Amino acid sequence: MTEPSNLPKPGTLSRAEKKQRHFERLQRLPRVVKSYLQGLSILEIAEKEGVRRSLIDKDMRYARGIWRKRVEESAEEYLDRELEKLNLIETEAWAAWERSKLSTLETMREKGEDGKVKRRRVVRQNYGDPRFLDQARKIVDDRCKMLKIGQYSTEESNVIHARTVEVVVETVEQVNRIMNYEQYEELLGPSDN
Repeated sequence: MTEPSNLPKPGTLSRAEKKQRHFERLQRLPRVVKSYLQGLSILEIAEKEGVRRSLIDKDMRYARGIWRKRVEESAEEYLDRELEKLNLIETEAWAAWERSKLSTLETMREKGEDGKVKRRRVVRQNYGDPRFLDQARKIVDDRCKMLKIGQYSTEESNVIHARTVEVVVETVEQVNRIMNYEQYEELLGPSDN
């Protein structure tokens, strides 16, 4: 297929033409993404849309960038949430450790020689339950794994891996909900505007 000759070459566009191209891309993107996800090649999509192959290629790079960014943000949110859970558990483990060291007052019941039940109070000194210290140590270890610190800095196991998920987008409204103009500008970069 020959590329349509009625389109200006990149780099010769005015600001108004760039805005028009951006608007056209946003209008075209749901159809392009849907066609791509249905298995059409970049060339087939370009023919179907009546635009240059390079525009469809840029559209798909843009869409993949949005998908990747959303997955990375989701992974970061997940990591933040899990770290906060660890912080809460660690705080509770240390508080339980401190409570386990407190002296306790116990009441003992004994039968006296006269047959009456007598109560005697005894103060028991506690030295702390080491299970709480072990729990706190495990939490520190888990945090190091999640943040890839220390011995876990090069280990690949137990590391969160983000995966790109392809989403079917059918309307301009769906595209607008997924991305905004700043994201578009950021992903396109200075040479694509």
